Amino acid sequence: MLRRLDGPDHRAARRATVAGGALALGPLLPPLGYEVVVCDDGDTGALDAPPPWAAQVVESFAIADVERALGPLGEADHCFIITRDHAVDQRLLEELIVKPLGYLGMIGSRGKVGRFHKRLAARGVDLSRWPALRAPIGLDLGAETPEEIAIAIAAELVALRRRGEPAAGTWAPAPGHPPAEELP
Repeated sequence: MLRRLDGPDHRAARRATVAGGALALGPLLPPLGYEVVVCDDGDTGALDAPPPWAAQVVESFAIADVERALGPLGEADHCFIITRDHAVDQRLLEELIVKPLGYLGMIGSRGKVGRFHKRLAARGVDLSRWPALRAPIGLDLGAETPEEIAIAIAAELVALRRRGEPAAGTWAPAPGHPPAEELP
């Protein structure tokens, strides 16, 4: 089921499709220039009231339902797999890894990511786009809570946009200013 939420605050250039975990990440994305599409199965109660920052809500994790609502996912789409269920994450990853997305990120440990790779390879899934997957998602900030993880993900998006790579830089002094260790 699709609920479209229109308004002047939802006219961003890029589309961010967030599967699960949207309550922490979703509000951070519109100020970064994203139109947010929330995908959830409704079992958590997270979608009882449509979030004001969401442009659309798709009450399903099935990619077929998402594409029925949005049209085909492609290079302009940023997709985030952050559900509470490993089986759902794997199914989403299997369907999304073959699409030419602008960004694909998934929450989880390196062990989970490695297991998913082995399982998908065993199933014969085309993994030629695997190197583009950002997993674990977000900059390594030592984040643990949903809010901290959301900030790490948002920071990764800023790094991608500004630096062209999902990595943090080091602070460098501005031209004509002393390095931080030389400041009083």
